[in-house]
Amino acid sequence: MISYDIYLFHYYSFSALINRCNILNISVKKYYIYNNDFYLKIPRKYRKKVSENFNDFKIVSKIGVINFFELLINKPITLISLFLSIFLFINLASRVYKIELNGDYPYIESYVKEELKNEGINIYGYNIKEENINVIENKLKEKFNDELESLEIYKRGAKIVVNYKKRRKINDLTYNKGSLYATKDGVIKSFDISKGNKQVKINDFVRKGDLLVSDMITNNNEENINIGTRGSVFALTYYFVEVSLSNPLNEEIENYVSLLDMARKEVYRNINSDAEYIEKESILVQDLKSGYMKVYYVLYEDITI
Repeated sequence: MISYDIYLFHYYSFSALINRCNILNISVKKYYIYNNDFYLKIPRKYRKKVSENFNDFKIVSKIGVINFFELLINKPITLISLFLSIFLFINLASRVYKIELNGDYPYIESYVKEELKNEGINIYGYNIKEENINVIENKLKEKFNDELESLEIYKRGAKIVVNYKKRRKINDLTYNKGSLYATKDGVIKSFDISKGNKQVKINDFVRKGDLLVSDMITNNNEENINIGTRGSVFALTYYFVEVSLSNPLNEEIENYVSLLDMARKEVYRNINSDAEYIEKESILVQDLKSGYMKVYYVLYEDITI
């Protein structure tokens, strides 16, 4: 690739300037005139000849690979800046900027993130090779085999994507339970009962140990018959969760995110099926500087488990 210099000449006549270049065998590739100034594009190899035969001129621009490297050599700071830019680009391009988890079991996500961190995958950390991702994926599949039905990890640019699916519980429809009792306090919101004798109704407040569904019915002869029970009773339950950070950060927003994540992780321990969820979340107290938070939760959950 030919390198060129763009010259600005102050000459008494443009035609005289071009004639003199022709006499000196200086090749002019392009020219233009602006306000009695003459601009000529001349190959770099004629630079010495131009300087020996003309006085009133200056090089206003340099084009091409050779000129570029000349600039780097003459200005070390430019060369240093170039190498630093290349280093920073390579360094930044090889890091992870986002970890995306896609699935249907939020309770498990904090554990998966922690395991990824232990394996060297974290935000702003260095990206890892595809074969290493496969090894980590197999490790997590083995570790969370009881909780997850499927798990997939792959790279998408500077992002690590984790797709997972919660393991479904298979109900034994042939099994008849005994009477169903409340395992915790709550307000009854719905029934999913295919067998049994209900002892409470919607919006009843029940306490732990109260009989919800009896496995006995009384026939017309006043005889008790055991029919068993099958199904679930859903209620709104109430929790107060307190969490704190052992080493709070200076950034309060980061403390907020960490504390709320810890609180949700704690309350999700009570969720055991897809039918259960957080109905309400309210932060009662927070001291982000010291790293403390108290959160009030209302869950919709099966209280027969």
